Amino acid sequence: MRTVAAQPPAAMARTVVLASLGGGLEFYDFVAYEIFAAYIAPTFFPAGDDVASLVSTFAVFAVGYLIRPLGGIAFSHFGDRLGRRTTFLMSLLGISLATIGMALCPSHEAWGTWGTAAFVALRVRHKITASIYYKICCLNNALVFSIRPVISF
Repeated sequence: MRTVAAQPPAAMARTVVLASLGGGLEFYDFVAYEIFAAYIAPTFFPAGDDVASLVSTFAVFAVGYLIRPLGGIAFSHFGDRLGRRTTFLMSLLGISLATIGMALCPSHEAWGTWGTAAFVALRVRHKITASIYYKICCLNNALVFSIRPVISF
């Protein structure tokens, strides 16, 4: 079993704040996607029926949500082999590139089905890399912090 070196309270508090900030941004992504679903639906999933487009948009949301545990399981070995910091930075890069790609993704009108497929693939990539971040940063730190207090007075 690997032992965890004790960190000074300031370093532990900084880690908690950064992990919380990342978790907050992840949930902000969920809320923002749901709020803008009415705009995403006709852009990437045009259909004669508005309800069908909206259901397709929420199906992509569900796939992204359900893929997170698989991404964490599949890529957790990188944290063991490359180290947490390297894997964390790789996940942030993946999240950033996928977000930029979704923002620049052409609509269904411009690229047809390829635009929709690109959007779905980028959304899945975003959630896979977000699951890596969540696994490395939040869960591992939560296990460490549940054993001892974050800041002792």
